[in-house]
Amino acid sequence: SRTNPARVDEDQTTLNALWLVEQSNTGVLAYLVTPRLRDPDPAIRDAAVACLLSLANGRHQPATGTSSPPDHGHTTSALAESLDQAVAHYATHNNPGALKAWAAQGSAAFAPESPALAALSDPDHPAVPALRDLLKHADTPAIRRGLVGMLGLPTLALACVAGLRRLAETRPADLAHCLHGNAHLLSLPAVRRGLARGGSPERLWPPAFANGGAHVDCDALPAWAAALPGTPRDAIARLTPLTTTGPPTRRLDALRHTLECAPHHPATPATLRRVLVATLTPLARDADPQLAGPAAARLLREDLSPPRPPHRFRAPHRPDPGTAPRYTTTSAAFALLRHQRAHTRRVAATAFEPLWHSWTRLPADQRRSAAAAALRLDPTARVRLQHARTAHDQAVRSRGNDIINTASLPALGATAT
Repeated sequence: SRTNPARVDEDQTTLNALWLVEQSNTGVLAYLVTPRLRDPDPAIRDAAVACLLSLANGRHQPATGTSSPPDHGHTTSALAESLDQAVAHYATHNNPGALKAWAAQGSAAFAPESPALAALSDPDHPAVPALRDLLKHADTPAIRRGLVGMLGLPTLALACVAGLRRLAETRPADLAHCLHGNAHLLSLPAVRRGLARGGSPERLWPPAFANGGAHVDCDALPAWAAALPGTPRDAIARLTPLTTTGPPTRRLDALRHTLECAPHHPATPATLRRVLVATLTPLARDADPQLAGPAAARLLREDLSPPRPPHRFRAPHRPDPGTAPRYTTTSAAFALLRHQRAHTRRVAATAFEPLWHSWTRLPADQRRSAAAAALRLDPTARVRLQHARTAHDQAVRSRGNDIINTASLPALGATAT
Protein backbone atom coordinates (compact mmCIF):
# COMPACT_ATOMS: atom_id res chain seq x y z
CA SER A 1 0.00 0.00 0.00
CA ARG A 2 1.09 3.53 -0.72
CA THR A 3 2.13 5.72 2.21
CA ASN A 4 0.21 8.93 2.69
CA PRO A 5 2.74 11.80 2.48
CA ALA A 6 0.51 14.00 4.63
CA ARG A 7 0.46 11.36 7.33
CA VAL A 8 4.24 11.06 7.19
CA ASP A 9 4.64 14.82 7.52
CA GLU A 10 2.21 14.90 10.43
CA ASP A 11 4.03 12.11 12.24
CA GLN A 12 7.37 13.83 11.73
CA THR A 13 5.93 17.06 13.08
CA THR A 14 4.73 15.24 16.18
CA LEU A 15 8.14 13.65 16.70
CA ASN A 16 9.80 17.03 16.34
CA ALA A 17 7.43 18.55 18.89
CA LEU A 18 8.11 15.77 21.39
CA TRP A 19 11.83 16.20 20.90
CA LEU A 20 11.57 19.94 21.54
CA VAL A 21 9.58 19.40 24.75
CA GLU A 22 12.13 16.86 25.94
CA GLN A 23 15.16 19.00 25.14
CA SER A 24 13.70 22.16 26.67
CA ASN A 25 12.61 20.34 29.86
CA THR A 26 9.28 22.12 29.74
CA GLY A 27 7.21 20.17 32.25
CA VAL A 28 4.18 22.41 31.84
CA LEU A 29 3.73 20.96 28.34
CA ALA A 30 3.51 17.37 29.62
CA TYR A 31 -0.25 17.44 29.07
CA LEU A 32 0.49 17.56 25.34
CA VAL A 33 2.68 14.46 25.57
CA THR A 34 0.44 12.06 27.51
CA PRO A 35 -2.18 11.72 24.71
CA ARG A 36 0.60 10.42 22.42
CA LEU A 37 0.97 7.36 24.67
CA ARG A 38 -1.89 5.77 22.72
CA ASP A 39 -0.80 6.89 19.26
CA PRO A 40 -1.04 4.12 16.61
CA ASP A 41 2.53 4.79 15.50
CA PRO A 42 4.97 2.91 17.78
CA ALA A 43 7.72 5.46 17.06
CA ILE A 44 5.54 8.25 18.45
CA ARG A 45 4.60 6.15 21.49
CA ASP A 46 8.27 5.49 22.21
CA ALA A 47 9.10 9.16 21.77
CA ALA A 48 6.32 10.14 24.19
CA VAL A 49 7.63 7.70 26.80
CA ALA A 50 11.18 8.97 26.35
CA CYS A 51 9.97 12.55 26.74
CA LEU A 52 8.02 11.83 29.93
CA LEU A 53 10.94 9.90 31.41
CA SER A 54 13.29 12.76 30.65
CA LEU A 55 10.96 15.23 32.35
CA ALA A 56 10.33 12.96 35.33
CA ASN A 57 14.02 12.35 35.95
CA GLY A 58 14.21 15.78 37.53
CA ARG A 59 16.05 17.56 34.73
CA HIS A 60 13.95 20.74 35.00
CA GLN A 61 16.61 23.20 33.90
CA PRO A 62 15.98 26.65 32.41
CA ALA A 63 15.48 26.67 28.68
CA THR A 64 18.42 27.63 26.52
CA GLY A 65 18.67 30.81 24.53
CA THR A 66 17.05 34.05 25.54
CA SER A 67 13.95 32.54 27.15
CA SER A 68 13.40 33.20 30.84
CA PRO A 69 13.69 30.42 33.45
CA PRO A 70 10.40 28.64 34.09
CA ASP A 71 8.60 28.49 37.42
CA HIS A 72 10.05 25.30 38.94
CA GLY A 73 7.21 24.72 41.40
CA HIS A 74 4.56 25.17 38.75
CA THR A 75 6.52 22.99 36.33
CA THR A 76 6.84 20.13 38.82
CA SER A 77 3.17 20.22 39.81
CA ALA A 78 2.04 20.34 36.18
CA LEU A 79 4.20 17.35 35.30
CA ALA A 80 2.97 15.39 38.32
CA GLU A 81 -0.64 16.13 37.42
CA SER A 82 -0.15 14.91 33.84
CA LEU A 83 1.56 11.70 34.98
CA ASP A 84 -1.14 11.10 37.60
CA GLN A 85 -3.77 11.27 34.88
CA ALA A 86 -1.75 8.89 32.69
CA VAL A 87 -1.70 6.33 35.52
CA ALA A 88 -5.32 6.83 36.53
CA HIS A 89 -6.45 6.34 32.89
CA TYR A 90 -4.06 3.51 32.17
CA ALA A 91 -6.79 1.47 30.46
CA THR A 92 -6.99 4.02 27.62
CA HIS A 93 -3.41 3.41 26.46
CA ASN A 94 -1.96 0.35 28.32
CA ASN A 95 1.53 1.77 27.93
CA PRO A 96 3.91 0.63 30.72
CA GLY A 97 6.16 3.57 29.89
CA ALA A 98 3.69 5.85 31.65
CA LEU A 99 4.10 3.82 34.84
CA LYS A 100 7.88 4.07 34.56
CA ALA A 101 7.70 7.82 34.13
CA TRP A 102 5.38 8.17 37.11
CA ALA A 103 7.68 6.04 39.31
CA ALA A 104 10.74 7.99 38.12
CA GLN A 105 9.52 11.03 40.07
CA GLY A 106 10.59 9.29 43.28
CA SER A 107 9.11 10.69 46.47
CA ALA A 108 7.55 13.56 44.49
CA ALA A 109 4.99 11.09 43.10
CA PHE A 110 3.44 10.43 46.51
CA ALA A 111 1.53 13.66 46.93
CA PRO A 112 -1.55 13.68 49.18
CA GLU A 113 -4.85 13.00 47.40
CA SER A 114 -3.02 11.98 44.24
CA PRO A 115 -5.30 10.38 41.61
CA ALA A 116 -2.55 7.89 40.80
CA LEU A 117 -2.29 6.74 44.42
CA ALA A 118 -6.05 6.37 44.64
CA ALA A 119 -6.05 4.29 41.46
CA LEU A 120 -3.13 2.10 42.54
CA SER A 121 -4.80 1.44 45.91
CA ASP A 122 -7.53 -0.44 44.04
CA PRO A 123 -6.36 -4.03 43.39
CA ASP A 124 -8.73 -4.27 40.42
CA HIS A 125 -7.27 -1.26 38.61
CA PRO A 126 -5.61 -2.28 35.30
CA ALA A 127 -2.40 -0.42 36.19
CA VAL A 128 -1.76 -2.53 39.31
CA PRO A 129 -0.78 -5.84 37.60
CA ALA A 130 1.41 -4.04 35.08
CA LEU A 131 3.19 -2.07 37.80
CA ARG A 132 3.63 -5.18 39.94
CA ASP A 133 5.49 -6.85 37.10
CA LEU A 134 7.78 -3.85 36.69
CA LEU A 135 8.48 -3.67 40.43
CA LYS A 136 9.34 -7.36 40.75
CA HIS A 137 12.05 -7.11 38.10
CA ALA A 138 13.27 -3.60 39.05
CA ASP A 139 15.49 -3.56 35.99
CA THR A 140 15.29 0.14 35.17
CA PRO A 141 16.47 3.17 37.19
CA ALA A 142 13.05 4.77 36.81
CA ILE A 143 11.27 1.92 38.59
CA ARG A 144 13.97 1.63 41.25
CA ARG A 145 13.44 5.26 42.24
CA GLY A 146 9.88 4.46 43.30
CA LEU A 147 10.47 1.14 45.08
CA VAL A 148 10.78 2.55 48.61
CA GLY A 149 7.77 4.85 48.41
CA MET A 150 5.47 2.22 46.90
CA LEU A 151 6.10 -0.04 49.90
CA GLY A 152 3.39 2.03 51.56
CA LEU A 153 0.74 0.81 49.08
CA PRO A 154 -0.74 -2.53 50.26
CA THR A 155 -1.50 -3.55 46.66
CA LEU A 156 2.17 -3.18 45.64
CA ALA A 157 4.11 -3.89 48.86
CA LEU A 158 4.92 -7.55 48.12
CA ALA A 159 6.06 -6.72 44.59
CA CYS A 160 8.31 -3.98 45.99
CA VAL A 161 9.84 -6.38 48.51
CA ALA A 162 10.48 -8.90 45.74
CA GLY A 163 12.23 -6.23 43.69
CA LEU A 164 14.32 -5.09 46.66
CA ARG A 165 15.35 -8.66 47.38
CA ARG A 166 16.36 -9.13 43.77
CA LEU A 167 18.57 -6.06 43.98
CA ALA A 168 20.09 -7.15 47.31
CA GLU A 169 21.03 -10.55 45.94
CA THR A 170 22.31 -9.55 42.50
CA ARG A 171 23.08 -5.80 42.49
CA PRO A 172 23.72 -4.35 45.98
CA ALA A 173 25.04 -1.13 44.46
CA ASP A 174 21.69 -0.57 42.74
CA LEU A 175 19.92 -1.22 46.04
CA ALA A 176 22.08 1.42 47.72
CA HIS A 177 21.29 3.86 44.90
CA CYS A 178 17.60 3.04 45.30
CA LEU A 179 17.70 3.82 49.03
CA HIS A 180 19.84 6.95 48.73
CA GLY A 181 17.84 10.07 49.56
CA ASN A 182 14.79 8.13 50.78
CA ALA A 183 15.55 7.95 54.50
CA HIS A 184 12.52 10.12 55.25
CA LEU A 185 10.22 7.57 53.59
CA LEU A 186 11.60 4.70 55.65
CA SER A 187 10.31 6.30 58.84
CA LEU A 188 6.69 6.25 57.64
CA PRO A 189 4.53 3.63 59.40
CA ALA A 190 2.88 2.55 56.12
CA VAL A 191 6.26 1.91 54.49
CA ARG A 192 7.46 -0.09 57.50
CA ARG A 193 4.28 -2.16 57.49
CA GLY A 194 4.80 -2.97 53.84
CA LEU A 195 8.41 -3.89 54.49
CA ALA A 196 7.37 -6.17 57.36
CA ARG A 197 5.23 -8.19 54.96
CA GLY A 198 8.40 -9.42 53.27
CA GLY A 199 9.31 -11.80 56.09
CA SER A 200 12.92 -12.38 57.15
CA PRO A 201 15.16 -9.32 56.68
CA GLU A 202 18.38 -11.24 56.00
CA ARG A 203 17.77 -11.24 52.25
CA LEU A 204 17.38 -7.45 52.32
CA TRP A 205 20.70 -6.83 54.12
CA PRO A 206 23.50 -7.86 51.72
CA PRO A 207 27.08 -8.55 52.88
CA ALA A 208 28.19 -5.21 51.42
CA PHE A 209 26.01 -3.53 54.03
CA ALA A 210 26.84 -5.93 56.87
CA ASN A 211 30.50 -4.85 57.04
CA GLY A 212 29.55 -1.25 57.72
CA GLY A 213 29.03 -0.10 54.14
CA ALA A 214 32.46 1.49 54.00
CA HIS A 215 32.45 1.39 50.19
CA VAL A 216 28.73 2.08 49.78
CA ASP A 217 27.67 5.65 49.01
CA CYS A 218 24.21 5.74 50.59
CA ASP A 219 22.96 8.10 53.26
CA ALA A 220 19.91 5.96 54.08
CA LEU A 221 21.71 2.83 55.32
CA PRO A 222 21.01 3.58 59.03
CA ALA A 223 17.34 4.23 58.32
CA TRP A 224 17.18 1.02 56.24
CA ALA A 225 18.82 -1.00 59.03
CA ALA A 226 16.32 0.34 61.58
CA ALA A 227 13.29 -0.11 59.30
CA LEU A 228 13.88 -3.79 58.50
CA PRO A 229 11.60 -6.15 60.45
CA GLY A 230 12.96 -7.82 63.55
CA THR A 231 13.65 -7.17 67.21
CA PRO A 232 15.44 -4.06 68.50
CA ARG A 233 18.42 -6.27 69.27
CA ASP A 234 18.62 -7.29 65.59
CA ALA A 235 18.41 -3.65 64.54
CA ILE A 236 21.26 -2.69 66.90
CA ALA A 237 23.36 -5.54 65.48
CA ARG A 238 22.88 -4.11 61.98
CA LEU A 239 23.52 -0.55 63.11
CA THR A 240 26.68 -1.21 65.14
CA PRO A 241 29.05 -1.55 62.12
CA LEU A 242 27.52 1.61 60.62
CA THR A 243 28.51 3.61 63.72
CA THR A 244 32.20 2.77 63.25
CA THR A 245 32.76 3.27 59.51
CA GLY A 246 31.55 5.66 56.86
CA PRO A 247 31.00 9.41 56.63
CA PRO A 248 30.58 11.28 59.94
CA THR A 249 26.99 12.28 59.18
CA ARG A 250 26.01 8.68 58.47
CA ARG A 251 27.76 7.48 61.64
CA LEU A 252 25.86 10.07 63.66
CA ASP A 253 22.59 9.00 62.03
CA ALA A 254 23.39 5.37 62.88
CA LEU A 255 24.00 6.37 66.51
CA ARG A 256 20.66 8.19 66.60
CA HIS A 257 18.79 5.15 65.30
CA THR A 258 20.66 2.94 67.78
CA LEU A 259 19.51 5.07 70.70
CA GLU A 260 15.94 5.00 69.39
CA CYS A 261 15.97 1.19 69.31
CA ALA A 262 16.47 1.06 73.10
CA PRO A 263 14.74 4.03 74.73
CA HIS A 264 15.76 5.08 78.23
CA HIS A 265 12.79 3.60 80.05
CA PRO A 266 12.43 1.32 83.08
CA ALA A 267 10.55 -1.20 80.92
CA THR A 268 13.53 -1.68 78.59
CA PRO A 269 14.80 -5.28 79.04
CA ALA A 270 18.14 -5.67 80.80
CA THR A 271 19.53 -7.79 77.95
CA LEU A 272 18.80 -5.04 75.45
CA ARG A 273 20.43 -2.48 77.72
CA ARG A 274 23.57 -4.61 77.92
CA VAL A 275 23.72 -4.83 74.12
CA LEU A 276 23.31 -1.06 73.93
CA VAL A 277 26.09 -0.46 76.47
CA ALA A 278 28.42 -2.76 74.55
CA THR A 279 27.75 -0.76 71.38
CA LEU A 280 28.13 2.67 72.97
CA THR A 281 31.26 2.00 75.04
CA PRO A 282 33.74 2.29 72.13
CA LEU A 283 31.82 5.24 70.70
CA ALA A 284 32.25 7.15 73.96
CA ARG A 285 36.01 7.18 73.24
CA ASP A 286 35.64 8.21 69.59
CA ALA A 287 37.75 11.07 68.30
CA ASP A 288 34.66 12.81 66.91
CA PRO A 289 33.03 14.76 69.77
CA GLN A 290 29.65 14.74 67.99
CA LEU A 291 29.64 10.95 68.39
CA ALA A 292 31.43 10.64 71.73
CA GLY A 293 29.21 13.18 73.50
CA PRO A 294 25.77 11.52 72.96
CA ALA A 295 27.25 8.05 73.50
CA ALA A 296 28.87 9.01 76.81
CA ALA A 297 25.73 10.82 77.98
CA ARG A 298 23.59 7.77 77.30
CA LEU A 299 26.11 5.50 79.03
CA LEU A 300 25.87 7.67 82.14
CA ARG A 301 22.08 7.44 82.06
CA GLU A 302 21.98 3.70 81.43
CA ASP A 303 24.86 2.36 83.51
CA LEU A 304 26.29 5.03 85.74
CA SER A 305 23.36 7.03 87.05
CA PRO A 306 23.23 6.36 90.83
CA PRO A 307 19.90 5.71 92.53
CA ARG A 308 18.43 8.45 94.64
CA PRO A 309 19.91 8.29 98.16
CA PRO A 310 17.57 7.82 101.14
CA HIS A 311 16.25 10.88 102.96
CA ARG A 312 18.48 10.47 105.99
CA PHE A 313 20.91 12.78 107.71
CA ARG A 314 24.24 11.10 106.91
CA ALA A 315 27.71 12.47 106.38
CA PRO A 316 28.75 12.54 102.70
CA HIS A 317 32.03 10.74 103.41
CA ARG A 318 30.22 7.78 104.98
CA PRO A 319 27.86 6.38 102.31
CA ASP A 320 25.44 3.65 103.29
CA PRO A 321 26.85 0.34 101.95
CA GLY A 322 23.34 -0.97 101.44
CA THR A 323 22.22 1.93 99.25
CA ALA A 324 25.48 2.88 97.54
CA PRO A 325 25.31 1.99 93.83
CA ARG A 326 27.42 -0.81 92.41
CA TYR A 327 29.25 0.10 89.22
CA THR A 328 30.43 -2.27 86.54
CA THR A 329 32.25 0.11 84.18
CA THR A 330 35.72 1.59 84.14
CA SER A 331 34.33 5.01 85.17
CA ALA A 332 33.24 3.83 88.62
CA ALA A 333 35.44 6.37 90.42
CA PHE A 334 33.95 9.25 88.47
CA ALA A 335 30.41 8.03 89.14
CA LEU A 336 31.08 7.60 92.88
CA LEU A 337 32.43 11.15 93.01
CA ARG A 338 29.27 12.42 91.33
CA HIS A 339 27.19 10.45 93.83
CA GLN A 340 29.07 11.88 96.81
CA ARG A 341 28.85 15.46 95.53
CA ALA A 342 25.13 15.19 94.91
CA HIS A 343 24.68 13.69 98.39
CA THR A 344 26.72 16.52 99.90
CA ARG A 345 24.60 19.19 98.19
CA ARG A 346 21.37 17.62 99.45
CA VAL A 347 22.67 17.28 103.01
CA ALA A 348 24.14 20.80 103.02
CA ALA A 349 20.82 22.26 101.94
CA THR A 350 19.13 20.78 105.04
CA ALA A 351 21.88 20.82 107.69
CA PHE A 352 21.67 24.40 109.00
CA GLU A 353 17.91 24.93 108.67
CA PRO A 354 16.88 22.31 111.29
CA LEU A 355 19.51 23.62 113.69
CA TRP A 356 18.28 27.21 113.37
CA HIS A 357 14.57 26.46 113.74
CA SER A 358 14.93 23.94 116.59
CA TRP A 359 17.65 25.76 118.52
CA THR A 360 15.38 26.95 121.33
CA ARG A 361 13.89 23.45 121.75
CA LEU A 362 17.22 21.60 121.90
CA PRO A 363 18.42 20.52 125.34
CA ALA A 364 21.40 22.48 126.58
CA ASP A 365 23.67 19.44 126.59
CA GLN A 366 22.96 18.71 122.85
CA ARG A 367 23.30 22.23 121.47
CA ARG A 368 27.09 22.22 121.20
CA SER A 369 27.34 18.91 119.31
CA ALA A 370 24.41 19.78 116.97
CA ALA A 371 25.92 23.16 116.14
CA ALA A 372 29.33 21.62 115.48
CA ALA A 373 27.80 18.99 113.15
CA ALA A 374 25.80 21.57 111.19
CA LEU A 375 28.79 23.88 110.82
CA ARG A 376 30.94 20.98 109.64
CA LEU A 377 28.45 19.77 107.02
CA ASP A 378 27.01 23.02 105.70
CA PRO A 379 29.64 25.26 104.01
CA THR A 380 27.22 28.20 104.11
CA ALA A 381 26.52 28.02 107.86
CA ARG A 382 29.25 30.46 108.89
CA VAL A 383 28.20 33.04 106.33
CA ARG A 384 24.57 32.78 107.40
CA LEU A 385 25.55 33.22 111.04
CA GLN A 386 27.47 36.37 110.15
CA HIS A 387 24.36 37.73 108.41
CA ALA A 388 22.21 36.77 111.40
CA ARG A 389 24.52 38.60 113.80
CA THR A 390 24.02 41.88 111.92
CA ALA A 391 20.27 41.45 111.20
CA HIS A 392 17.76 44.16 112.10
CA ASP A 393 15.60 41.77 114.12
CA GLN A 394 16.74 41.51 117.73
CA ALA A 395 15.54 37.89 118.00
CA VAL A 396 17.57 36.87 114.96
CA ARG A 397 20.69 38.63 116.30
CA SER A 398 20.25 36.99 119.68
CA ARG A 399 19.88 33.46 118.27
CA GLY A 400 22.84 33.92 115.93
CA ASN A 401 25.07 35.12 118.77
CA ASP A 402 23.89 32.24 120.97
CA ILE A 403 24.85 29.65 118.33
CA ILE A 404 28.23 31.32 117.78
CA ASN A 405 29.02 31.35 121.46
CA THR A 406 27.80 27.80 122.01
CA ALA A 407 29.85 26.44 119.09
CA SER A 408 32.92 28.38 120.35
CA LEU A 409 33.72 30.13 117.08
CA PRO A 410 36.39 32.70 117.96
CA ALA A 411 36.51 34.25 114.51
CA LEU A 412 32.79 34.97 114.57
CA GLY A 413 32.22 35.44 118.26
CA ALA A 414 34.92 38.01 118.95
CA THR A 415 32.39 40.83 118.69
CA ALA A 416 29.35 38.85 119.67
CA THR A 417 30.12 38.57 123.38
